Amino acid sequence: MKVAITHPYSWPEVRRGAERIVAETARALGARGHDVTVLTAGRQWGRDRSGSVTTIRHRRVFADARLHERWFAARIAPTLARGRFDVVHSLMPFDALAAIATRRIGGHRTVYEEIGNPHRWWWEGIPDGRARRRVVRSVEVYGCMSRYSLRVLEQDWGRAGVVIPGGVRLDTFEPAPQRSPEPTILFSGALDEPRKH
Repeated sequence: MKVAITHPYSWPEVRRGAERIVAETARALGARGHDVTVLTAGRQWGRDRSGSVTTIRHRRVFADARLHERWFAARIAPTLARGRFDVVHSLMPFDALAAIATRRIGGHRTVYEEIGNPHRWWWEGIPDGRARRRVVRSVEVYGCMSRYSLRVLEQDWGRAGVVIPGGVRLDTFEPAPQRSPEPTILFSGALDEPRKH
């Protein structure tokens, strides 16, 4: 299968969850024999190939995140239209809208992967909330990371979705031979990010 994965920020230049998910999903799909193209953006233009994964990194032109995410969507739309991908898997709303807008021409199916929880109240107060509402109405497959997020999608938006759980590289992350004698708490969010509460 020919798969495009889109995200306006590239790993490892931006080291957050979604960027890591893009890299790991591409690697896993490539290892299963799929032809994967990652469309992303960063400080410099680049085209890399590793196994069955090609990464095309457009050079970012806007520092402002809102302008950048819209620009990135417009920048990748021609590639999606002519790429003859079987599926386009997007992780941000504007690139998902680009995939939706080009699916008739490109002949691809559209998948959106929600990294957070699709609460209606949350989307009402964020700059890309309107774009997210368009995605939830129009994308063919709406993926959530947990059953809880899937319930939020169904309750708040009245639509079905699928669970796409985050993967773990078992060759890198192995359980310790025994538990720590002191209780340990893992907090996997950014401590200095107020939105993580």
